[in-house]
Amino acid sequence: MKNKHYRLFVCIALLLAFSPLRGQQKDTHVEALVSFSKQKWTEAREEKEAAEAYATEHNLPIRYQDDNGCYHELQSINSDGTLMYYISDNAKAARTIYTNYVQDGGRNALSLDGHGIELRMWDAGAVRLTHQEFTGRISSGDDNITHNSHATHVAGTMIASGVNPEAKGMACQARLKSFDWSYDASEMAMEAAEGALISNHSYGYCRGWVSTTNGWEWRGNPEISEEEDYLFGFYDRQARDWDQIAYHAPYYLIVKSAGNDRNEGPGTTHPKDGPYDCLSHAAVAKNVLTVGAIYPVDDPDAHNTENIRIAEFSSFGPTDDGRIKPDIVTQGVDIFSTDDDADDDYRNMSGTSTAAPSASGSLALLQQLWEDIHGQGNYLLAATLKALVIHTADEAGPADGPDYEFGWGLMNTERAAMKIEQDQLVNVIDELDLNNGDTYTRTIRSDGKTPIKVTICWTDAPGTVLSAQLDPETRMLVNDLDLKIIHNGTTYYPWHLNPALPQDMAVNDTKNYVDNVEMVDINNPEAGEYTIVISHEGTLNEEHQNFSIIISGMDGSSLPVVDFNANKTEISAGDEVVFECKSKGNPTSREWSFPGGFPSSSTEKNPVIKYDNPGTYKVLLTVRNNLGTDTKVIEDFITVKEDFSGTDTELNIKVYPNPAVSQLNLEIDYEGEPAFVQIINPYGTIYKEFNVEQQQKSIDVSSLPKGVYYAIVYKNGQSDSCKFLKY
Repeated sequence: MKNKHYRLFVCIALLLAFSPLRGQQKDTHVEALVSFSKQKWTEAREEKEAAEAYATEHNLPIRYQDDNGCYHELQSINSDGTLMYYISDNAKAARTIYTNYVQDGGRNALSLDGHGIELRMWDAGAVRLTHQEFTGRISSGDDNITHNSHATHVAGTMIASGVNPEAKGMACQARLKSFDWSYDASEMAMEAAEGALISNHSYGYCRGWVSTTNGWEWRGNPEISEEEDYLFGFYDRQARDWDQIAYHAPYYLIVKSAGNDRNEGPGTTHPKDGPYDCLSHAAVAKNVLTVGAIYPVDDPDAHNTENIRIAEFSSFGPTDDGRIKPDIVTQGVDIFSTDDDADDDYRNMSGTSTAAPSASGSLALLQQLWEDIHGQGNYLLAATLKALVIHTADEAGPADGPDYEFGWGLMNTERAAMKIEQDQLVNVIDELDLNNGDTYTRTIRSDGKTPIKVTICWTDAPGTVLSAQLDPETRMLVNDLDLKIIHNGTTYYPWHLNPALPQDMAVNDTKNYVDNVEMVDINNPEAGEYTIVISHEGTLNEEHQNFSIIISGMDGSSLPVVDFNANKTEISAGDEVVFECKSKGNPTSREWSFPGGFPSSSTEKNPVIKYDNPGTYKVLLTVRNNLGTDTKVIEDFITVKEDFSGTDTELNIKVYPNPAVSQLNLEIDYEGEPAFVQIINPYGTIYKEFNVEQQQKSIDVSSLPKGVYYAIVYKNGQSDSCKFLKY
């Protein structure tokens, strides 16, 4: 492991030497993360060496695989003498959480694939880098070269390209940096300092009943409790450390599997684990996204709570202080993905290990979409991304609101993506800052038809680790923000749960004093004004708290209102027209009709249509959302003339090579006044704009993400466009 740690310190030196890198994420505390990384590396090395020496002396295994195929590896010895072993938490997954609808060929024409996003992953070993599904998109962050079945399967769920369509990952063109799970906290801090956005962790410490090579063993501390491993639900050092990393790196969202401890054990000398209060260690951290597992949903479009069934192994909350965990669920049963026996090897696996990477890969698509809209290098804060996923999750469980089984519900990637799209039309996603003693208010209008939902989330400072004890109720929340909505004298409060009665349904009759995620639902609002109020209890740590807010149900974001335009309406035969959907109301589908054009119909947001025959043609667009439809027809919208050649207005632009990799050549036949050029993507995002004073121009496109683009030229009152691909 010597080389691994040598590289770590080289990275530390470079980060400190070149501090301008911090400008890419101005709120990331690079120095604090680097210092934390060094501290945790030293601690982990000393603890691991001591634990391995103890295991060798007492003839105990350092690393083994149990009868269920789970990998175990010794990391340290707890303060109470318990050996601390890490254990792995072992195309339907994409359908279950609607990720397929935002991928290439999905019904929303977003064609998201994770391009430009690099995920991180810590797991039981190395990924088989040569597998046909990865095509050079995975790099190793350490010196572990022994590839591992579990790690390879998790990586495939996140980023497999789809050579085998049934194994296509959530973000099929994203990159992945993979690490062995030893020294994870140190390496996570270093990667966060370098700008990491999302990491996956499908493993955790062995707790309660554990399957070993010698049968079942109970890993609890009988001096504290004979009935329950006290570390279930307990906010321990690992939970604090991961919260610390997230606090210093506000763009970095850590995704953690909930664990498979529920119903484990023979129930002989001690009760079986669970059914409630069987989350542990980092899974109870405040700032991570903890993911539970459900069975596949056969018909996602017919989602209802009866179809969403929790896996019998998926660990339940609460945390000891009553916080809502897990956060969300995804499919974690019978996941078909890559395996490590050969470059074309695949297998099915189950566990929250397979649920977490579905979420991680899908989160990459949401960051890609945000960057596509807001420009290169602009990403959602981790608190915003977490709030967005929770806000848009499908209801699951026996009653409205959150619970300790499904958390806030089943992840719905499509709905989250549509919320990002909606934010272009009306401000429904915001990243704000609350100063000590201040109150934030915003008044919205309801149409009296659409349910109102408001969600806030913030990255909280790490809590305090208590002495070893069973189920301490001490709150781990440091900055306690309070959300409420007021309408005509009535106050609506956020959901909360009672850890003393974990099976009871959520209530919303008072403030929530423990969670750093709060949500207010008003299912049957009256028409009129509603005031969102966000305040805080006590004194805020560091005198302020950043928070993110997601809003649904504002008047004007209900029924769709159709509108469209085109980059030109008078063309020559054989020319192309770029149409742009300008509809409001968050449409979920579009149906275009182009009589006389090719193709004659489309469901894309901004289709490109070619007209070969002279004449005048109408254009029709119908948009839909879950509340209704709207249609617009413009008669004689496109005029196609027989021949523009020989006139002084023909632009006749050409681009080559097509596809382009790093350079794109643009030719304009017509001489005269300078031309103005824009490079845009199909969503209308402008990537480049410049003037051209000559007939040929070489354009640097190396920084553009892979995809479809249009070069649009404006000159002498005319415009023309040409489509090209960027590889």
